[in-house]
Amino acid sequence: MLQEREESTKSLIIDVAEELFGRQGIAGTSLRHILRESGQKNMSAITYHFGTKDDLVRSIIFDRWQAVDELVGRDLGLASGNPESVPFEQLVRIAVRPGFDLKNANGGRSYCLFVSALLSDADYKKYWFDLNTLGPNMKAVSKLMRQALGLSNRKFIFRTGILMHCFYSAASEHDMLKARKLNIFSDEEFFDEITSMLASAWAAADI
Repeated sequence: MLQEREESTKSLIIDVAEELFGRQGIAGTSLRHILRESGQKNMSAITYHFGTKDDLVRSIIFDRWQAVDELVGRDLGLASGNPESVPFEQLVRIAVRPGFDLKNANGGRSYCLFVSALLSDADYKKYWFDLNTLGPNMKAVSKLMRQALGLSNRKFIFRTGILMHCFYSAASEHDMLKARKLNIFSDEEFFDEITSMLASAWAAADI
């Protein structure tokens, strides 16, 4: 019973922190604010469950990547019996679709906002590229993408950082326009458009 309560509290804190970090930026969000919004009366709850603010950020990444990685593996398996024969643009779609589809309890894409904020922060974006947070399926897709383009690992990571920032920022903007009934694309139309642009940019001439 105690373990269930602790896991429930950890999950709640992660959900609240993800949304606040996304909306206010990581540096602009205090642990006190997260505790208040998650209804925690014990001010040491984050320290007890996670440690530092850095540890909380890493916990969000790791928690979400686990869910994303399972879906990446499923989609890669459905795409072809031979993963190396999957077209590059389809690999891009497999890599980013789970993150785009990941929604919070209110149906919002707080994960997209969080990643956009993470990649905008020089002190925290390094955690996104920590290979220890990546699951085996995402590692496999990333390797296939890099090999398809013939890029060094360093150059591939450089492009990935820029293009993923563009993707998650655009997804967040799409949601904001959607909420104001100003967007011109449905979710599927947006996803097709943005992933086509991503694939073209990834495969562009050397930059």
